Amino acid sequence: MSMTMDDSIKRWTAKRKTALVIEIIQGTCEGPWRQWRRVSPNKDGGGGEPVV
Repeated sequence: MSMTMDDSIKRWTAKRKTALVIEIIQGTCEGPWRQWRRVSPNKDGGGGEPVV
């Protein structure tokens, strides 16, 4: 069974995305992805919007 270059890239991308999600959940991710965890409350008391 031979793996094409495209399959190799897809597997690497999937592994990297999974690792990033785990880092975000654990709170150990540094960089631009971390800003999405900080939210500011809305005036109506509902959820929040990401702080940019």
